[in-house]
Amino acid sequence: MTDATKSRLTNVAQRVDALIDQRKCDEASTLARDQGGAVMADMATKICALRYSDQK
Repeated sequence: MTDATKSRLTNVAQRVDALIDQRKCDEASTLARDQGGAVMADMATKICALRYSDQK
């Protein structure tokens, strides 16, 4: 993996994390899927489910 790719994915992950912190899980999953790939989108979805499953 090139340094540019690592940098891009790190940036996407940070943006996804910020959206999750704001409880914008759908936006986070969409951003992750569009810019980070299926694995990142799956992780974002699972993190949201774990973090907010007991809260409504």
